[in-house]
Amino acid sequence: YKVLGSYANPSVDLEDFDYQSNPGSDEQEVIYVFAPDPFGFYNPYKTTTVETYTSQELVGQIATSYLQLIAYNQHVIVNEGDMEEPWLTQAMGTVGTDIVGFGAVFYRDAWAYMDAPHLYPLAPSSEEESECSFFCGTNLGAQYLFGRWLVDKYGESILNALATSENTGIDNIEEATGADFSDLVVEWQVAMLTTGVMNDS
Repeated sequence: YKVLGSYANPSVDLEDFDYQSNPGSDEQEVIYVFAPDPFGFYNPYKTTTVETYTSQELVGQIATSYLQLIAYNQHVIVNEGDMEEPWLTQAMGTVGTDIVGFGAVFYRDAWAYMDAPHLYPLAPSSEEESECSFFCGTNLGAQYLFGRWLVDKYGESILNALATSENTGIDNIEEATGADFSDLVVEWQVAMLTTGVMNDS
């Protein structure tokens, strides 16, 4: 069980306020962070100090939330299209977080994925994704590693292409890379299997 320290909900906050259909909108970019509970008032069995709370993990989550806001703004508001699929938004967010220096917060997820990749699909089924909304984070290891590989292969400009595209999900990746998604996944898996192996071997 893990409580997120930060999240963004752009589908509510970036849209117009309406007391009936969207009463929670702030009509601006908002990143929510949960407050620490150093005295155990809300959970006496698991206190969270301010020092622990203001950690690299929280900063990493905030960086990921920034990218969620950017992707929603570009896909929905600017391009008047569909919201990016949460798994791809998470993949972009984790790599963006890595680029600004806080990617270590996803290493544990990456190791969990590499230990049992059959348990963590890269792109969850549409049913799984509809249930997780902006809290989709069960496959962060796969998403982080795939996003990291995409940037290593195509350069950081791939993030801009994915974030500002009119496409979403697999179609977005195929348009940005010019390659078939299934081929990309095989390349990514082979790259992970051969990490540290020289061509001569």
